[in-house]
Amino acid sequence: MPNEPYDYSAGRPADPISPYIPPQGGQNRQASARSTGAEGELGRAVSELAGSIRREVAPALRGAGREVGAAMRQVGKQMGPAMQQAGESLRRAAEQARAAQTAQAARQQALRSGQAERRRMGFNRSLAQFGGGFCAFWSVLFSAVFFTLLGEGFGLGEAFLALALAAGAGFGAFSLLRKAGRWKRARRYRDFLSGWAGCTLKELSGSTGKSVEYLQKDLQTLIGGRYLRGAFLDARDQILFADEASYREYLDERRAREQAAKARREEEARRAAAAAAPARPAHEEFCEEAGSFLQQLSALRAEIADPLVLEQADQLAKIVGEIRDWVAGHPASLPKVKRLTGYYLPTTLKLLRTYTSVDSNPGPTAQNICQNITGILHTFNTGLLTMQDSLLEDTALDVSAEISVLESMLQQEGLTGTADFAPLALRGEPEDPEAGEAPRLELPGGGQ
Repeated sequence: MPNEPYDYSAGRPADPISPYIPPQGGQNRQASARSTGAEGELGRAVSELAGSIRREVAPALRGAGREVGAAMRQVGKQMGPAMQQAGESLRRAAEQARAAQTAQAARQQALRSGQAERRRMGFNRSLAQFGGGFCAFWSVLFSAVFFTLLGEGFGLGEAFLALALAAGAGFGAFSLLRKAGRWKRARRYRDFLSGWAGCTLKELSGSTGKSVEYLQKDLQTLIGGRYLRGAFLDARDQILFADEASYREYLDERRAREQAAKARREEEARRAAAAAAPARPAHEEFCEEAGSFLQQLSALRAEIADPLVLEQADQLAKIVGEIRDWVAGHPASLPKVKRLTGYYLPTTLKLLRTYTSVDSNPGPTAQNICQNITGILHTFNTGLLTMQDSLLEDTALDVSAEISVLESMLQQEGLTGTADFAPLALRGEPEDPEAGEAPRLELPGGGQ
């Protein structure tokens, strides 16, 4: 090839120049080992740094998280009632607005109904007046015919027919005109009630000038004859109501007042009876409560199947019964066991009821509950035994004092065989200090 280098010494082309290949000897391996060691040290340093960060930063982060959580809970506690109060205020405002709208609609409906009712009353009154006037005209006309026929000598049949027609027309005129008067009074009463739920007959009497007795009878007649439609009269309290809703509301309020007054009277009577009755001894109440516990425990025992729990329940009943009997005979020891019926026994009954309700459940949680209750029963029985022993402390002191006094008396009387406490007569000392020297005893053999 024309461009290849030529080796003139050998008479042949020279080898192409090869790229540089670094040596693969021991120096390269040492450099690689040093690089690997440096990387390992760097990794260990990074791991130690990460572990240090976890050890130092993680607790700080957890502490900060707890502080932030506590702060958020505190804010929630502070803001929660305020938000609840605000929500309650908004709810009350909405309810008041709805109530106001409802009341406004009811007032408008009542106003429209009242106007329609007054128009109806006015129309019926006018109609009654017109009918009464028409009947009165015919009554006068037939009366004139009757007198004409009677004066001109016509037959009595025609005259009495005219008289009957005149009387009938007159009675119709009277009835219709009386109805017109009732419609007028009903319209007046309705106008007085306009815009009000009701009024007392005394107030209505002041407006109409009629007596309360007259108004009561008149209103009963008008309401019964449907002149005052929708109105209600409470004869007991003498109150006229414009509609049924107002009347029912008043009845409910009156019933509530009567029930409250009755409850107040019963409570006052109970307090008076309790004040008059002698106070019941506290130890009797304790014994009664302990007896009630034993009855309930006996009822629960029938629902318990575990022999260990039954044994603990029987031991509990035995100890409680003994404590009850002791307190019944020694009322002064009640303060030492007063908490028994106030807390321990009710709590034990609650635990036993829980045991009977979950005992049939095969789950691990139910079994754990049953085991815990069984353990506390044993602990409670141990505590009751300690309480029972404490009841005997005063008795032990009293017995010890009595024994000491008895021993002293026996020693003083010389009944224990102790020479120091021999009878005074045998020691030659006067029994009575004022008797002087005691007489000497004459012993057999001339001795003294």
